[in-house]
Amino acid sequence: MQLPPVRQSRDPFSQEGLSLEEENKLFHLLCDSADDSILMLHPDGSIVYANRAISRCLKMPVDKIKGKSFEDFVCSKSKAEAQAVFAKMKKGPGQRCVEINVVDNRRGVKTVEVTAFPVVSQGKLVAVHVIARDITRRKQYERLVIEAEKEKALRFFTNGAAQELKHPLMGVHERLQKILKKYKTRDFEYIGFKEYQEIMQSLEYVKDEVKYCYDTTARMIELNARQAGVAGEVCQANLVVQNIVQPIKAQLASHGIKCSVRLGTGLPSIKIGEIDFTQIMHNLINNAVQSMPGGGTLKIRASCRGGTHVKIDVQDDGVGISKENLEHVYEPFFTTRARGKEKNSGLGLAIVYSLVKACCGDIEILSDLRKGTIVSLLIPVGEK
Repeated sequence: MQLPPVRQSRDPFSQEGLSLEEENKLFHLLCDSADDSILMLHPDGSIVYANRAISRCLKMPVDKIKGKSFEDFVCSKSKAEAQAVFAKMKKGPGQRCVEINVVDNRRGVKTVEVTAFPVVSQGKLVAVHVIARDITRRKQYERLVIEAEKEKALRFFTNGAAQELKHPLMGVHERLQKILKKYKTRDFEYIGFKEYQEIMQSLEYVKDEVKYCYDTTARMIELNARQAGVAGEVCQANLVVQNIVQPIKAQLASHGIKCSVRLGTGLPSIKIGEIDFTQIMHNLINNAVQSMPGGGTLKIRASCRGGTHVKIDVQDDGVGISKENLEHVYEPFFTTRARGKEKNSGLGLAIVYSLVKACCGDIEILSDLRKGTIVSLLIPVGEK
């Protein structure tokens, strides 16, 4: 029997052309050497090619993976998203990236980062090329980091709450102890004016401190409740701002504060409920007013940004915030206000930050000492 002629080996990367069979072998060699899973899907969704990496990921031999629908390996929670990406591949060119959960042969769930793009020949879809990277460990690590951050934030929040409530409660206790010690053993039918005045002052002090503790705990509860956000609600930014500013203009003028409001015409609705946005604006306006004890100008601006967001600026020319304090303004219980009648719980901007982030918005604060502060909000446009 005559043997076929021995063909001299050729460098596959030389300039000489490769046969279709050689190109196919080279393609398979490269794919099987890859760490990422590589698949080729028929337009009907069946798997016509799978490399060795997908076999390791799904814990199944390659020959048992071929011929099956890609949907057979997708977790039920990710199935709709995977189907939507595959449908977009059929409609036209373009790369799609998505994270989905898949189920291996031992019922283990893994998270994969999928990149898919169509293979088109003569204007017709002939296949969908898919590259999938197992990111299960990375997602687990990210979850651990998030949980650690949550635990750290919870410790910080709890410690801040304890410190914030400790001092007023201790003051109440000491003041009451003093009054009780002084008058408990007294035997009299009436008290003098000075004694009466001392008792009244102590009661006033107790009342103020207890109210402060109540307000602080109420806002803590409110802050916690707002962390999840309220989905699906929209409101008109201009209308909310007008409803807040109009009733307080005269009061601001009496304190030497001018109010300048410039609202863009035809602004779209924003993706946040009216109650939440009202609270945001109340907190920002109150902060601005408190920063101008000697009077000044409060400016409020609203405008559209790229058709996707509405920008709201609240500006004052008050005392400003130092650079070292600026990075802490969103922390619960952080405040630059002195204790006493002007003290506050330091939860105002923490609540504002929580509400803005809950609606996928953004907040930025620019400030200079003795020059003033600008708080800028970017709120996504609501559904039309």
